[in-house]
Amino acid sequence: MEKLPAVMACVPAGMPELETMLADTGLDPDRMRLVLHQFYSSRISQSANPKNRESQLYKDGWVPMYGRILYSAGGGNSHQKYLMFLEDNNLIVPKRNKAGNKSCVVGKYACLYKINPDLLNVPGYNRHFRQEQITSQKVLRSLEIIRKRYGSKTLSKNVEPIHQQLIEMTRESMFDIASADEYVFEKKPKNQPIKEYMDMMQGFNDGLLYHGTVDSFGERLYTPISGTWKPLRQFLRFRDKPNLELHELDIANSQPFFSSICVNPKAIKELLPEFEPIADALAKLCLYDDYKMYSHLCQQGLIYEYWASVLKIPKKEAKIDFLASVMYSRPGSMKMEVRRAKMYFEVHFPTVAEMFKFVKSRPETTLPFIKDVYVHNGKFQGRTSYFKNLPLMMQRLESRLIIKRICPILIEKGIRFLTVHDSFIAEPDSIPIIKEVIDAEFVKIGVRPPTTSVRKAGK
Repeated sequence: MEKLPAVMACVPAGMPELETMLADTGLDPDRMRLVLHQFYSSRISQSANPKNRESQLYKDGWVPMYGRILYSAGGGNSHQKYLMFLEDNNLIVPKRNKAGNKSCVVGKYACLYKINPDLLNVPGYNRHFRQEQITSQKVLRSLEIIRKRYGSKTLSKNVEPIHQQLIEMTRESMFDIASADEYVFEKKPKNQPIKEYMDMMQGFNDGLLYHGTVDSFGERLYTPISGTWKPLRQFLRFRDKPNLELHELDIANSQPFFSSICVNPKAIKELLPEFEPIADALAKLCLYDDYKMYSHLCQQGLIYEYWASVLKIPKKEAKIDFLASVMYSRPGSMKMEVRRAKMYFEVHFPTVAEMFKFVKSRPETTLPFIKDVYVHNGKFQGRTSYFKNLPLMMQRLESRLIIKRICPILIEKGIRFLTVHDSFIAEPDSIPIIKEVIDAEFVKIGVRPPTTSVRKAGK
């Protein structure tokens, strides 16, 4: 039988030295490493999904551990001995229901566990987990079984062939973790879950996070790369060129820009057919001077600068204010900052303001498809959800144009790239070709191409 090479497993950063801890217990340190590695795998898989990160369950530290995987990791029924040792020594804690039994994830063969927080938060260490080598051939064969049977799979029912191609392309990339460590040590960023990101980057490099989800709202593709803190993207590399820094091309003022072309009849017909019932009403807006001015500012990538000058605030604040108060806010909001922003917007762009109100107020009788989108607990949210029409319209226009039209052309041309919504991360020599394809596709739907910016990824 061919000898398997040693692999690195991840165990909690504060876990005692396993050989010493397990002496005289009859438990195999390498087997324990593999069991603990499954906790790491589950945790980073949960944190890689932005929706999971926001869930109360994840915030409390609980992660699902699948019985079948633990069975393989622990060498069959012996896995219970490893779990009992960890529980008895307060290294992990199982979630229990009111009856005192272990709490299971509904519809799945998984129990919820929490790693002792003291083991995850080691002062001065940028990880929740440390790496240790597994050399035991028996344990390595158990790992082979786990990888073959339960390896990373796509996590979304909405994934289409083009999404799968983009997800597969992420397999060719990796993070330069050593450089990321230096960056984090130097910058010491606050208010960022750095240890989570570093764990995710390690998991990505180890091949544990090759998955993607496509949300049913804006049809955007989410991958571990899109969920990573932006400055850490500067450490992305293609595996066959580990020393080549990647560049990033993105659309300036992308969300306002897409709002400015939503009125284009050809764009609606080809990319947003579900909005055709309001296409004629929107097309008339192109004739007004204030809409032409708004469209020009968006196309030039200057709308945030303009808004900053109107409100006399910094550009960064202006972007947040414009998106939150003007574009994404509910009609009738009583928040002072929202009312103030809308008042100024109506003065400077009255036709655009009316367009936003019009789209945000269209009911399910006009746009029947929204009854299947704005659903909570199986029930349509009704008129309280109508304001979502505008961001939904912009995001679907963006994702359908970029993912469904631009990405297939680039793949056909043999260009290697990664996507983060409205931006492309690629080798520097590929950026001019990507820009050329982007411009051509916007021209095809009858609009002037947007202004794009190019910089080193993550900058």
